[in-house]
Amino acid sequence: MKQLIAFTLLLLSISASAQNPGAGNKAFSFTFGGANLKVKQYAVGNDLDFLNYMDAESDYFVDYEIVKIGYKFKIDTKTTMDIRLLVMSDLLPDNFDIAVYHQINRLISVGAGTMLYKNYISNFERFISDKYPDYYLVDENEKQWKQYDLGFYLTPVFIPINTENFSTTVKFDVGLSSFLRKTDVFPLKKKLSNERQLHHYATKMAFQPYINPKIAASLIIFRVKNTSVGVLAGSSFFYAKRRVNYERTLQTWTTDNEVSDLVKTPKHSFSRLEMDLGLFVKW
Repeated sequence: MKQLIAFTLLLLSISASAQNPGAGNKAFSFTFGGANLKVKQYAVGNDLDFLNYMDAESDYFVDYEIVKIGYKFKIDTKTTMDIRLLVMSDLLPDNFDIAVYHQINRLISVGAGTMLYKNYISNFERFISDKYPDYYLVDENEKQWKQYDLGFYLTPVFIPINTENFSTTVKFDVGLSSFLRKTDVFPLKKKLSNERQLHHYATKMAFQPYINPKIAASLIIFRVKNTSVGVLAGSSFFYAKRRVNYERTLQTWTTDNEVSDLVKTPKHSFSRLEMDLGLFVKW
């Protein structure tokens, strides 16, 4: 979190020192929307598959409510930086989508960016309880991971409609992303015995390709001198084949009696549909 705040302040300082080529140099936006997450589920096997427990019990179309806070500014007459912070139900601005775009002509630009999105993996301790019925979990609390997805992408940008008051934007992000590393420990005790086990899981980073087309439309409602106020609507569809591989270490009774192995899980179809609506101010 400290690194994210420092990075944001650095970007804002770049904005403050950027040239001012004219009206519309900067824009602030505030939108509210939701995300629908779909992850293919597989039958339970011999190994814990963490993605089986992402969105596993969601019966709602909107899995996450999201507030997006955007700030866009021109670095020079043809280069623009776009910063978007995403706030979910925990009220932490720990998701972002940051990109730089270079304008080729009035209708076409190219860009490069990075994104960090948060997902939740919940109740995966059930796998341990079911696989080892002769043991019980010393810690029986339900587990939940905040699983962050870090990506880097390139994107072409098309502006098919660009009038004085109304414009539309189409982007097609193509990139690589990986879930960040996570670790967890399951202490077990054998029923009617003093035998104890410790199961340690440490996930691995593995960048995998993804696509994320985005569309947006903006309409200026009114102007006051060089300041414009309007409405903004957007949607995006993230799609990838994802897996979470990990190293598993099983310790029985003492740390000297341990066995480690690397577990490779199958790839899951992973998609995330987002839609949002809000206001923007351009000056």
